[in-house]
Amino acid sequence: MDTITKKQKIWISLFIGGTMLFLSMTFYFYQLFFTSNVLLGKKDRVLIIPSNTDFGKLTDLLLSEQYIGDRVSFMFVAKMLNYQEKVKAGRYILRVDMNNLQLVRLLRSGAQDPVKVTFNNVRLKKDLAAKITRNLEIDSLEVEKLLNDPQKTAEL
Repeated sequence: MDTITKKQKIWISLFIGGTMLFLSMTFYFYQLFFTSNVLLGKKDRVLIIPSNTDFGKLTDLLLSEQYIGDRVSFMFVAKMLNYQEKVKAGRYILRVDMNNLQLVRLLRSGAQDPVKVTFNNVRLKKDLAAKITRNLEIDSLEVEKLLNDPQKTAEL
């Protein structure tokens, strides 16, 4: 019976070690992309990204408001998908137990959820402008100015 030489033992050990390292890294990357990291165990929430928000401010917001559980994994996936320079302001609905890949794809696509505006018993244009702009990033004076502009209202 042939015995295994020292050189063969080294190659077998390297092969087993390399395989274990490969499997560990594969599992780790799978977890980064596909393990739930958003709103862990909470209900769906609305994320509002203000205008002129950069990636650093966004990650601070996501972590401080507990939208995500792990900043590093989110930042890694965002880097891999080239999202860091493409932050889009808007209103997004985050679903319970989204993973990093789903979150970055949602934010990168800019697929925002519409803002519903309901108003009743409004008599004056300034009151209408105030109600419309309550949940929007626009000044009520600008809306009131547009409502008072006959040329703009004729276009509608």
